[in-house]
Amino acid sequence: MTLSTDETTGMLRIAGMLDIDVAQRLRESLLNCLSLPPVAVDLSRVEGCDAAALQVLLAACRHSTAAGNGLQLHALSPSISETASALGFSIAVSAEASAGSGPDGR
Repeated sequence: MTLSTDETTGMLRIAGMLDIDVAQRLRESLLNCLSLPPVAVDLSRVEGCDAAALQVLLAACRHSTAAGNGLQLHALSPSISETASALGFSIAVSAEASAGSGPDGR
């Protein structure tokens, strides 16, 4: 898993494999972002996602909503969509990011 922040847009980009081995690191990174103004998370370059990582993403979204911040998920990769669907979840994606952020991250 790699994490990078686009300084011009404030977008947190997550790439690579999201699984139980990186779930704690992902959790810590997302929790650190929750103290900031609304944060956009680009998930278009996630190559794989298991239930543990999906749980971290969903918990971060719930926590940010309760805290009054706005953690917005943008451009879900097919692997996140497939994992969510297999587990019976539906994930809302920000409309702004969906229009401007495709699989290549643009």
